[in-house]
Amino acid sequence: MNKKRKYFFDITLGVIGLMGTVALMLFTTQYENLDILLFLLLLISGGILERIKVTVGEFAVSLDIAVMMASYFLLGIVPTLWLLIFFVLVYGVIFDTRPFVVTLSNTGMFTVIFIITHFVIVGVMNIYTSQSIIYDKLMVVFFGLNIFILNWTVLLGQIKLKGDKLPESLGETIRWDLYSYVVVIPLSILLIDASNYYGYKGLIILCLIIIGANILFKLLRNLVFINNELRVVHEVSLSISSKLDLTETTNHILKGINKLVNCDYCCVLHFDKTDLSVKVLNHKNFEDIDIDIENIKEKITESLDKLLEYKKSFIIENIERNNIKDEVRSVSKDIKSFIYEPLTLEDDIIGCVLIISSRANSFDKSQLNILDILSNQAVIAIENAKLYREAKNKAIMDNLTGLYNQKYFFDTLNVLTNKCSSCERKECIQCNRTSLVILDIDHFKRVNDTYGHQTGDKILSEVGNIIKSNVRNTDIVARYGGEEFTIILPRTDERTAYEIANRIRESIENRKFRSMDGHNISVTISGGVSEYPRNADSASTLLSYADRAMYTGAKRKGRNRISVYAS
Repeated sequence: MNKKRKYFFDITLGVIGLMGTVALMLFTTQYENLDILLFLLLLISGGILERIKVTVGEFAVSLDIAVMMASYFLLGIVPTLWLLIFFVLVYGVIFDTRPFVVTLSNTGMFTVIFIITHFVIVGVMNIYTSQSIIYDKLMVVFFGLNIFILNWTVLLGQIKLKGDKLPESLGETIRWDLYSYVVVIPLSILLIDASNYYGYKGLIILCLIIIGANILFKLLRNLVFINNELRVVHEVSLSISSKLDLTETTNHILKGINKLVNCDYCCVLHFDKTDLSVKVLNHKNFEDIDIDIENIKEKITESLDKLLEYKKSFIIENIERNNIKDEVRSVSKDIKSFIYEPLTLEDDIIGCVLIISSRANSFDKSQLNILDILSNQAVIAIENAKLYREAKNKAIMDNLTGLYNQKYFFDTLNVLTNKCSSCERKECIQCNRTSLVILDIDHFKRVNDTYGHQTGDKILSEVGNIIKSNVRNTDIVARYGGEEFTIILPRTDERTAYEIANRIRESIENRKFRSMDGHNISVTISGGVSEYPRNADSASTLLSYADRAMYTGAKRKGRNRISVYAS
């Protein structure tokens, strides 16, 4: 179901519920002699209980249902629906700052459930009547069970009709809701008895007891929740502490965060203070949310100076009610709430985690504490992975040009060519065809002698960049030594390799190089090409043939040309 249909569905459900309430008001006079004081006591008590409700995933569990059940048997269906509309619609919009359409839909759903249950109870009472106390108590139990069953039946049906994915916390929410009904049904019976036998004083005392029970219920739930959170943090900490690959490390962090807060999108960003830039370490879309990481990166970069000063995590529960809503909408209209969690190392911010939801009020401020703990573990793992990557790069990269070094070149060339040695085919089908290009800057010693080694280093770096920009990401460009460069071209024949090498030669020939003091310098290169296994049968012969092609076919014939090895 698309967004327009979901919107129409929510509006329709809300209108049906409200129209049902109006219809009951028109066709019943049960509420004309309403006990205003009793109604107000139940209204205040229910409002307090709604305020201290327990959040479980995307749902909320509260003991205010005990107040509404008691209201039904004390005041009737219409005043109970008034209470329900206040608790869900008015309270939700004003105090919980939920989107109006969602709150209207919830109101409609609950009013429909209560109206259906009302007629079920009336039907049962018409069939089975009794004046016994047990009968009255059984009716309350029956009412409560009907509400529970209808609530989850309608809710699951609503999710299915909308085509939404079942929340991961659904099973846990149903379990906790069932626990609450085990408490709610006896409490509603006590509320009814307190009002009938002890009047307002008894009702006030029992309402205070129920509020205390709700607080204890919330503390118990929070205790269980914190225990589960700590378990997740411990699992994530164990998994990332043993990882040295940066991508793998951040993947585990993103999955752990989603387990903790059930988000739609999450990204890990790194801050560079030297040039106030932002780098994306990893990002993951857990649900179908329209968001572009480049937009996030751009917006964070604009606010980076402020974020570097503000070292605390924060939560925006509802974008629509926040003064940054226009800025957030420029990133994505799907963002309704988010958490900003800084990554701090020794009081120095090195990055952040952004946790995003397409639903308002998806996150709770209590989640910030556990995310702070996880971020402390995450930042250490990220730094370790970065240090490992830097150390690994130093071992395989050339410091001057940023290209691979000679050792990595030989290792890669041997791996590629050794694949053929274990091949069991009777005839070669060129499945591991690899071409090698060797390039050498012409008269480079003359450049060093004339303009100095600093200019020479500058030209080496620029030539390396030109070569790198003219090949594929899968190709291996290395500085072989001095002014020589090599290019390993997997799955490439010598004809294509020649075209690539010649394109590089022309780019360098047409490039205007400058010395450190601004003098123009003309630079050319010569190169040789060889193919494996067509010409060469090993890594060493492949290198030897390419080198021979360069010197005999290019250098000796005037330089500034590319030559292909001919057997």
